[in-house]
Amino acid sequence: MCKFIRRIICLAVIAFIGFYAIVLWSGGEKFRWFGEKTGGVIKESGEELGRRADEIKKTEDNASNKVKKLTGAEDSKTEKSKTTPKPKPESESSLRSIWKQIREKIGTWIKGQPDRE
Repeated sequence: MCKFIRRIICLAVIAFIGFYAIVLWSGGEKFRWFGEKTGGVIKESGEELGRRADEIKKTEDNASNKVKKLTGAEDSKTEKSKTTPKPKPESESSLRSIWKQIREKIGTWIKGQPDRE
């Protein structure tokens, strides 16, 4: 009996976490889609879950916007993107050539120093 209760509780926790993960990623659209595909009572439940998921998503978005405004992350992000251009992705061969140049400079620097005794 204890195993059964433990499994039910674990299943409920996993379902709760799964619900919030889906809500944060896509809102209520996934639940509405599932309700439309199945029909009947599940369609009504899917619509209700979708409505609640949209409310949760809206609350989460509002909270994240408030945090961004309080911390100033939004302003610094826009200023940074305006002032500095994004680096272009480099090919592997150009990175190898850069490392080769660095190794050569370090090697000549080490060879050029007098021995310390």
